[in-house]
Amino acid sequence: MSYTYVSNKMFFLKLSIFVCCVILINAEEGCPYVKACLEETEGKVTSDDIKKIQSIRNEEEIDNVPTEVLCVLQCAHKKRGVLVGEKIDPKKLVADEKLMKRIKDREPFLECVEKIEFKECDDMKKYMKCMMKSLKHG
Repeated sequence: MSYTYVSNKMFFLKLSIFVCCVILINAEEGCPYVKACLEETEGKVTSDDIKKIQSIRNEEEIDNVPTEVLCVLQCAHKKRGVLVGEKIDPKKLVADEKLMKRIKDREPFLECVEKIEFKECDDMKKYMKCMMKSLKHG
C-alpha cells in the first residue's frame, strides 16, 4: 500500500467525520439542534464527546462510538427534519447545500442512506459510513 493511498484515505476519513460533525452537529457554532439534544442527556453527553468524533481515523472506529453520542446525532437529525420516523428524508438531505457540494456522486449516497432504517441510535453508524464512502477527497 503506497503512502499516497494511505494519506488520501486518511484525508477522506477525516473530511467525512469533519463534515458530519461541523455541518450537521457542531454545538459550538450554535447549532440549536445539537444543543437541545445535548441538554436532553442531562450532562451524560457533552460537546467534547461530540468533538471526539473528529479524531476517528477509519470505519472500524465508527463502530466504537458510544451509543449515547450516536443518540445525540440521531436526535439532531430528527430535530433538523432530515430524519423522519425511521428514514432519511432525501429532499431535506439534498437541500443541505454545504453537505451536497462535498458529495462526489449524489445517487449512490442517497441510495445508501435511504436503505437505512433508523430503529436505534447505533444505526447512525451506517449513516456515517455512507458519508465516508461518498464524500469528495483530495
